[in-house]
Amino acid sequence: NQIDPESNFKNLVSQIQKTFADAYDHQFYPFDLLVENLGLERDFSRSPIFDIFTSYQKMETAPEEKHLLDIQNYPVAIEISRFDLMFHFQEQTGNFSLDITFNTDLFKESTIKKIFIHFGNLLESAVHNPMKPIKSLTIIGAEEQKALFQLGGINQYQHLAILNKTITGVFSEITSTLKDNLAIREGETTLTYEELD
Repeated sequence: NQIDPESNFKNLVSQIQKTFADAYDHQFYPFDLLVENLGLERDFSRSPIFDIFTSYQKMETAPEEKHLLDIQNYPVAIEISRFDLMFHFQEQTGNFSLDITFNTDLFKESTIKKIFIHFGNLLESAVHNPMKPIKSLTIIGAEEQKALFQLGGINQYQHLAILNKTITGVFSEITSTLKDNLAIREGETTLTYEELD
């Protein structure tokens, strides 16, 4: 599915529910047959169709409690990931949990922790503003936002002017003012902001 950034969270949830219902209609279609029918080459080091796997499991039904959100991190050690990223959502007695399994060759644990934090911020923003356009929902917290603005040399008044811009638009503006400054250093390799843009 494509996500319409102008649409709201409530519509997105309806769209996802329909996609899941359609997927359930075809859940018994053999995966190997699908790969064969699509004419994809098999590379046993990775999945032939997708790199990110999402699962949802509802354990039991409970009375619905609207607009309550409690996000907690419970680390679980799983040694092998069959995909680049695996998101396991579980609903039990009205509570949701999320476990993320990841390929350690591609991601650091700190990156996955940020994904948890950003996902929590996004959910909180969506639950409190379900009719707000998706593009306007918050993914980063106030402290991280402040740090990003400081990194870009933007003061507290200037940041109000860029809140309605895209990340790529803001990045382009920042790179135009800092174009010759060092942006990334990895060992001997360096890149300026202009080279990144």
